[in-house]
Parts: sequence; structure tokens; C-alpha cells
Amino acid sequence: MRYLVGGLLVVAAYMFVPLGVPKDVIYFVIGLSCVVAIVRGVRRHAPRNRLGWYLMAAGNAAWVIGDALYSYFEDVALVSPFPSVADVFYLAAYPLLALGVLSLLTSVGYFLALRRVGVSAILTLLTSADIALNGVQTLWAGMHPLPDPRHAGHPVFVTGMLALPVLITLSLWRRASPRLRAYFVATLLLLATMIPIFTGLTNIDRAAYRGLIQRVYTLTVFPPVAVGAWVLARRVRERGT
Repeated sequence: MRYLVGGLLVVAAYMFVPLGVPKDVIYFVIGLSCVVAIVRGVRRHAPRNRLGWYLMAAGNAAWVIGDALYSYFEDVALVSPFPSVADVFYLAAYPLLALGVLSLLTSVGYFLALRRVGVSAILTLLTSADIALNGVQTLWAGMHPLPDPRHAGHPVFVTGMLALPVLITLSLWRRASPRLRAYFVATLLLLATMIPIFTGLTNIDRAAYRGLIQRVYTLTVFPPVAVGAWVLARRVRERGT
């Protein structure tokens, strides 16, 4: 929770930092903090499937390095090479992240766990199908990295990814602790602030803040899936004892 609150404050402050190297440095620190948080969480909680988490950390690290190199070219060397060394790390990030997600959880496992803990059949089906759709979109994005306009995929993919935190919250609300409920609420509030930006209802230049918007978007979509898997694993173990 402290990391989430601190991250939101840093992201808010980021909007007021002048363009150029100062903004690049803060952006780099935000990305690097995600890598550190994943590694520290794995070392602290020692989950069974450490490989999946380390793949996620490696994928984020590759993306951070790509961002750092891209920022150097743009704001220090004052060149815009394409392709460049940064693209090597960007391309490496996608399969690492995809493998990490696939290694950590699957829609079938989610379906069985949700039914085991008593979630309704309709909500279970919707949530599991949306997780599968999320996995397809992740692989699609890896096949069409930015700046390819096909990166975002079909609007159905985008709608499904935006709906995923809502479905997970509805599925697990009665089974979550007060602290986890607070996390779900904070995630949904952050998601709500992103929807006007994605739909073009605001005057924010999405091209200028594309990297930041993508980071915040990722923060609202992917972590709830992992948090939900953790909650389900605990509840299934409690029912088995």
C-alpha cells in the first residue's frame, strides 16, 4: 500500500517537472522502482513460482533500459535513430513479460479457483475469459511493438483490459481483507482517471505522455491479476485444510 500511495504521488509530481533530462530521470526512477519492488517482494515472500516473477522483473528491466537509451538519444545526443539499441531492449521486454504472465497464472486456473471459493458461475466465466483475452492482447502487443499503430490491438482488447480490474474486484470483494479492498478501490480510482484520457475526453497530449500513460495503465491492469491469484491461492488452501 505504501508503494502504491508513494507511486501515485511521484506520478502526480512528474506532471509538473520540466521536459528534458529532469523528467527523463524521474521516469527512469519510476520504472526502476517496479523492478526493485518485484525482486524484493519475491525475496521477502518466497512464492513457489519465483521464475514467473523474475521473468516479470527482467521484462520490466529491459523496458526501463530501453526507455533510458531512448531518452538519451532524444534529450542528450539530440538524435532520433530508428531502429536503435533501445529497440533491442524494447523487443526483449515483450516476450519476457508474456512468459512471466503465462508462468504465473492461467485463465483455467483462475476459473477453477473462483468456482472453488464459491464465486457465481457467470462472474467466474466473465473474469476467466477476460484474463484469457488479456493474455492474447499481451502477446499481440509483443508482436507489434510501439510505434506500430497496431500495438493497442482491437478496441475489444482494450475494453477487456479496462474491464479486468473491475471483474477481479467484483469476484474477490467478499473474500478480501480490508487492506486488499482498499487496494482494489485505489486501483479502480486510478483506472477511472485513465478512461477520459484514453477516450480523448481530455486535452492531454497522449503522444507527449505516451510512456507515462502506458506505465500507469499497466499498473492498473496487470497487478490486480497477480493480487487476485494470491487471494485465491490463500482461500483455496483454507478450504483444503
